[in-house]
Amino acid sequence: MYGREEFVATQPKIYESGLMERRVPLPPFPAVARKLLGAIAQDDCSMKKISDLVGSDAAFSVEVLRLANSAMLGLRYEVVSILHAVSVLGTHRLRGLVLTVGLRDFLRSARHDELIRRCWRHNLATALVGEWMAGLCRQDKDAAYSAGLLHDIGRLALLTMYPGRYLHVLQLHKRTGNDIVLCEREALGQDHREVSALLAREWRLPVMFSKSTCEQDSEATHEGGELSDLVGGSCAAAVELGFSMAEREKEGDLRRLEQKLPAAVWQQIRDHLGAVQEAVPYKINLFETDFLAR
Repeated sequence: MYGREEFVATQPKIYESGLMERRVPLPPFPAVARKLLGAIAQDDCSMKKISDLVGSDAAFSVEVLRLANSAMLGLRYEVVSILHAVSVLGTHRLRGLVLTVGLRDFLRSARHDELIRRCWRHNLATALVGEWMAGLCRQDKDAAYSAGLLHDIGRLALLTMYPGRYLHVLQLHKRTGNDIVLCEREALGQDHREVSALLAREWRLPVMFSKSTCEQDSEATHEGGELSDLVGGSCAAAVELGFSMAEREKEGDLRRLEQKLPAAVWQQIRDHLGAVQEAVPYKINLFETDFLAR
């Protein structure tokens, strides 16, 4: 077991003097996925341009089509091309597929690490729950899925940069009961929200996603109906469903979402969490069987 000084002394730092200067290489994200995020953010981006962009990386486009046709998505007919996928699913739903495949590639080298798999499952569960909640709240389901998938990207990066050593953070969290962010700072010298902010800038994420990745843990208040509130609630619901990184988890985000929603909508969410509890593990298992076992 590392003491605090000994542990931190062994780690290269990402930030110094609060200036967020990068000191270790961040895991790369597929270039085609980064370009697609920027393209979809433009109102005048055509379906053909998006199709050509995804198709510019043959191997990546094949994986996107595999996911589009997987049992996890549950389409009733085969999608035969990226252009077909855009026309059937829409540009924003395609963005979610591209992000899912991109994150799979982002984690490929370390996907057998148990903590990384646990964090990945939490992110995917948050995305799936967020998509479902958004439908009840009359918000953008595709944006909720993408934001949920990205909301804990900073923690995934820390797990990838410090293989095996994030366990010390969880042990410290369990022993002291301190907030996980404080434990990350004590053990690693930076926390996942800071790394999320850096990745959001590095990958040029749209503003709504960069906000949800960096603020979903915070105590800041937001106007009702914002994506960050929905992601925070989806994250807390994912924990309730058993997809958590740590034994001690905050429940405030779920309560905050309850305060933001009309009583009838909140009651629908509470009444149907049981059905979601069955559907989410099933979809995650389908994805891991098809896409992480390779």
